[in-house]
Amino acid sequence: MIKAVTGGIASLVDLYKPEISFEENLKAFLKPNSYYSILAPRIVKEYFRTPESYNTLLYGIATGKKRISELAELSGYANNKCDKYIKSLISAGIVKRIEFKSNKGTTQARYEMSNEYFCFWYRYIFTHANYENESVFEAIMKYVKNVSVKRVFRKECEYWLEKNYYAYWYTNAEFYFHDERCLRNVKLNGTTFDAVFQNYGDYIFVKYFDTIGEHCTKPDWDEIEEATTKFNRLENNTYILFSIHRFSEYCWKISSKYDNLRLVQMTSFLPTYDNFHILPHRVGDDY
Repeated sequence: MIKAVTGGIASLVDLYKPEISFEENLKAFLKPNSYYSILAPRIVKEYFRTPESYNTLLYGIATGKKRISELAELSGYANNKCDKYIKSLISAGIVKRIEFKSNKGTTQARYEMSNEYFCFWYRYIFTHANYENESVFEAIMKYVKNVSVKRVFRKECEYWLEKNYYAYWYTNAEFYFHDERCLRNVKLNGTTFDAVFQNYGDYIFVKYFDTIGEHCTKPDWDEIEEATTKFNRLENNTYILFSIHRFSEYCWKISSKYDNLRLVQMTSFLPTYDNFHILPHRVGDDY
């Protein structure tokens, strides 16, 4: 959760006090004139002489406006002016452009914050959310757990997959995450996988357990095995499962039985852990 609100920015991570709860740390972050509260506008001001011209666009992106047309409607700027401002934000590294194929096959673009800290700041601090109000703070915590943590966790999973594409000890084959053979959000026999990679008759199935408190349990594994073995023989499949929490004892037993099941445990998303570990067959290596 620390990464979800700091974006991994070292000076913000250093503010975190492990001797108190995450909730108390976050309340301290949200206080007016705290370093956490003043850093984002300070950065934007360093890049732009008139930061107020960009604030509405950043607020829009933080609250789910992903396209130029949506941001233009929110800000009141003409599309070409909005596009110009967005390009400046991309050059500054604050916003990123993501291209995707529409249902008609045309290339389109959406825009996201490059760092989760800016997304959180513009969503709550920019709007002067009253965190001292209990219901408001509960809503903020719900957003952190259900949106921010999942988003950052998934990015870390993708980063891990990209950096380990050559690791034969976990896939038995090269796995290029951005290869056209890698399909995203695949529903197979009623079970959804975050990625499925086809490699000459063999398949790699990737699934994220990205909810705080969620574990991969026996019913989860049974569902995964049933869905995939209807599609392809078990020995021709590789499974890569990611979890914020420790995996269940059942999963460890199964991973010692199957050499094609890889468990990747990322405990850095919990305030009580400092590292995340790659744990195939319950052998931990620092990432």
